[in-house]
Amino acid sequence: IAEESLTPEGLAGFARLLAEQPSWSDFPLIVISEEGISPTVTARRYALLHQLGNLMMLERPFHHETLITAVMSALRNRRRQYETRSHLIQLKQRDDMFTELNKHLENRVAVRTQELTSSQDALAQAQKLEAIGRLAGGVAHDFNNLITGILGIVQDVSNDLGPKDSHHKDLLSVLDAANRAGQLTRQLLAFGRRQVVNPTVVEM
Repeated sequence: IAEESLTPEGLAGFARLLAEQPSWSDFPLIVISEEGISPTVTARRYALLHQLGNLMMLERPFHHETLITAVMSALRNRRRQYETRSHLIQLKQRDDMFTELNKHLENRVAVRTQELTSSQDALAQAQKLEAIGRLAGGVAHDFNNLITGILGIVQDVSNDLGPKDSHHKDLLSVLDAANRAGQLTRQLLAFGRRQVVNPTVVEM
């Protein structure tokens, strides 16, 4: 860019455009300045030009090799910026991938946590049922001993009195109730897993 073609207004507009560049970009500029400008004017223009950022100034007259070297340097600078952009894009893609993986992992952790909570609840319920079963089995076992004694005594009394006795019918009712109580205790023992196994011979 020729320095004399840049007015203060033009420089301000150009500076705004450069300020809107993405973070990876720093557009290189080569400004060709005039020779023999007064120091005051040169300082003022340089201050304005300095707002443009990545700036290289060439003062007339200059050798064409100088211009070529400046252009090649600016191109290398710009190429490195594009390489930086590529790296930033790759980092963004990796970040997005890790974010997605992290989200997936969080979902899996939530599911496994829910499964573990359900398993713990089921285990607690099973332990409660086991405790109830043990309690019921213990009570039924003791109650069954009492019923067995009652059945034996009532059976003996019934046999002694005989069927003609006026209390024989009442004793049969007591036996029936005791047998039903015994059946109930056997169910409780089975629930408490404390039922005594009674082997029986069968005809195959």
